[in-house]
Amino acid sequence: MRIPFYFFAALVIIALFTSCKGDASSSKIISEPVELSSIEGNWEIKEAYKNGKKSKLLDNGRITITSDGTFATNILGDPKAYPFEFSGKTIKVADRNTTKYLVSKVTTDTLNLSTKLKTFDFNLIAIRVQ
Repeated sequence: MRIPFYFFAALVIIALFTSCKGDASSSKIISEPVELSSIEGNWEIKEAYKNGKKSKLLDNGRITITSDGTFATNILGDPKAYPFEFSGKTIKVADRNTTKYLVSKVTTDTLNLSTKLKTFDFNLIAIRVQ
């Protein structure tokens, strides 16, 4: 008995779509609010992506988020601490550009942020340091 061509083609298409789905957890942006206490601390940027491509531009970047409401980073060449507002998963820093960061993932030792600097989209992966 021969399998009809359209049946075989449908199976191949289904297999392709399900195998190309990818790992949703690796790129999924968190939907639930983040607690401020989980992002407080000192962070070192380990990986940075500029417009989706890995970049060494922000190597050795540091971010400090304090419980008294200040945000400092050396990635913009201005290590001064600025006040910030935090809402759910958005950090709005009151620096000269009113920079916004979106928390896409946070664990006890990793913080993933995305932001727009000038005309570039950046995704940052930082680890907690002491």
